[in-house]
Amino acid sequence: GTGLWRNGKSPYYAVKVPVYSFLKLHGVDTMLGPEMKSTGECLGIAESYPQALLKAFKGANKKVQGIGDTHIAQVTELVDKAKDGFATLNGAVDAAEKVAPILPQMLGANGQTRHYLVLAMSNVEIRACGGFPGSRGVMSVTDGKLELGDFVKVDMMKEPLSPLPITDEEANLFTTGWGLTGFNTLGYTMGDVTMTPDYPRAAQLASDMQKAIVGDDIDGVFAVDPVFLQYMLGIVGGTQLPDGTVVDGSNAAKVLLHDIYWNYPVEEQDAIFAAVAGSAFNKIVGELGSSDITKIAAAIEKGASEGRILMYSRNDDEEKAAKALGISGALQTDTSEAPILGVYVNNYSYSKMDWFLDKRVTIDSSVENADGSTTYRVTTSLKNTMTPQEKAEMPGYFQGHNGISQDIDDEVLRLYLYAPAGGSISDIKTSGSGSIEMNEATHDGLKVAWGGVHMLLGQDIKVEYKVTTSKDSGHKELKVRTTPTAQTFEQDK
Repeated sequence: GTGLWRNGKSPYYAVKVPVYSFLKLHGVDTMLGPEMKSTGECLGIAESYPQALLKAFKGANKKVQGIGDTHIAQVTELVDKAKDGFATLNGAVDAAEKVAPILPQMLGANGQTRHYLVLAMSNVEIRACGGFPGSRGVMSVTDGKLELGDFVKVDMMKEPLSPLPITDEEANLFTTGWGLTGFNTLGYTMGDVTMTPDYPRAAQLASDMQKAIVGDDIDGVFAVDPVFLQYMLGIVGGTQLPDGTVVDGSNAAKVLLHDIYWNYPVEEQDAIFAAVAGSAFNKIVGELGSSDITKIAAAIEKGASEGRILMYSRNDDEEKAAKALGISGALQTDTSEAPILGVYVNNYSYSKMDWFLDKRVTIDSSVENADGSTTYRVTTSLKNTMTPQEKAEMPGYFQGHNGISQDIDDEVLRLYLYAPAGGSISDIKTSGSGSIEMNEATHDGLKVAWGGVHMLLGQDIKVEYKVTTSKDSGHKELKVRTTPTAQTFEQDK
């Protein structure tokens, strides 16, 4: 026949995706021929190949998820596997759809080079955004080609440089009071920029420091923690320390957050952390192209949901994409969007003891109010899980060094409770064997309740409170954003 386009030149791309691949039907000849060998298919048509591919995958996922009970165990098992696979792939497709318009410029299209600062966070010295940036590296991208520089220790704004200015609210929340000297550590060292839970602000401080100290012009800042690196190494394969220790998808977090500080001399620890983090990043970047995209998408989605991967860009469109992907780490200040309760922690013992920190946030109940707001009862609990034996064996670099520490095993923390935009936190009750003193503050228009915490080994803190959302949120469900910890502890039975 003549076909749809008689001149043979269509302005559209068409992509056909099988709904249930014949590869799942054992014994079927897999040679392609004129007859259809899948149980269904979807066609995506668009003006570009990527858009057509996205449409085809989204349509296929919708059809697969709509398959009902087959009443045949073997077929049901295959269908369930297909549903899981398409659901994971659909998440990747959704993410790709959000980032596709700005991806070329992010990857340095048309010969333009983009420079990204990469911060490797250490959750054992916990910071509101995740952890102390134990090392940093610069990733450069030109026409899609990635080059990753060496990872080095984070630096400070030493003389003749001056600390970057911070706001009075930031000073109140992060650098003054409760035994602190009031020194502007937030604007002085790259290691403390993540004390603010507002990641775009932290990233701006870090990139400005990189410019002042090294001279690099930075287009964006990525921050990841060792738990996320472990997720990724589980897909791309492991790397190795100079002494032969293998770092992979089963142990990366423990090696980077515990073993380095317990098994190596103090003078070598930071350098080893930087070397291992850099090696892990190089492994991930080098193997991405040949790895399972569905597994990578699942790992990134998991890391994003846990706050273990964050991204900031100086470009407004790219920053909007980061927000859409859930990796911007920005404070939610819009009262009309889904309300977010922020529960963050900063380490002020200047130790690595947060390996032992057990932190949990539980929404206990909720009541919808007549004005459109909702009130939730929430419990936040903290516990120092260190044992007497671990205290006795704890290396000096792991121990608390702040002058207000009661002992070497004292977890000196600040706990921050950020109310949803336009909302409030009230009826705060504290209990437990540790100590906490609550205070009130504000940050970028958000109401904040924060407390200074002391917990010796085995001690705990419980904070019970009410969270009321803005009436503008229209009873949207409360979400919780919380600082990711080094370990996930088993729930009490």
